[in-house]
Amino acid sequence: MNTLTRKEQIRRTAQRRKGLPGPRLEKKEAIKRIQAVCLALAKRGGVGAIQFRAVADESGFSRGTVGYYFGSVVGLLAATAKIGFDDLRAELSHVAQSTGDRDLVYVSEQQAAAHAAFALTNVGLYGAMHAPQMWEAALKSSPNFTNDHATSEWLKDASHARAHAFSEYVSAIWRAKKREKSQFALPADRIAHALTSLVDGYVFQVNHERVHSNFLIPQHLEYVSGLARLVAVGASNPTSKK
Repeated sequence: MNTLTRKEQIRRTAQRRKGLPGPRLEKKEAIKRIQAVCLALAKRGGVGAIQFRAVADESGFSRGTVGYYFGSVVGLLAATAKIGFDDLRAELSHVAQSTGDRDLVYVSEQQAAAHAAFALTNVGLYGAMHAPQMWEAALKSSPNFTNDHATSEWLKDASHARAHAFSEYVSAIWRAKKREKSQFALPADRIAHALTSLVDGYVFQVNHERVHSNFLIPQHLEYVSGLARLVAVGASNPTSKK
């Protein structure tokens, strides 16, 4: 005997037609599965691999379901970027804890090296985290997408995750400056900006311009550490221009 009410039957039929998960699959589980697929696609093929058809095929959901929860390809990229920046933040936090009471130069070297290691060992993911179309959309107040709300929410999440990752840099540098109790030419956030710009610039050159193409990962990290040392020493100089 069918105990479902007419209203419930209509609701479930509508879900199946839209490709939405039924009551046996919670929303969080569906989103988590789709994000995992996006992450795997990004690691294998970078930005271009994250497409509705590929995500739907690998996740087992319809394109309607993917669109319902993420809004657009930009929403999928933003959801992927959130995972990437959360992972980067965790790595930077771990490094900050391991540096203990070391000075600014050492902390800067270690933070920059950890950042570069993450980027160079997750090339496809890091590219997706910095996809131009995603950050261009984030700058628009009302992006014109098929599901504006879903896309906008994922863009907010990605922006917050990026800011939190950057805050790990700032916090580590601020603590090092406080321990040394000396007059620094630059505030912690500007030193952090210099270091993140340095890493991003170097990673772009390595991945797209084939700079130091004969280097292995340890050599790249040693080189980045040397550049970070220059930034930190310059920031430690009270005569530097503000």
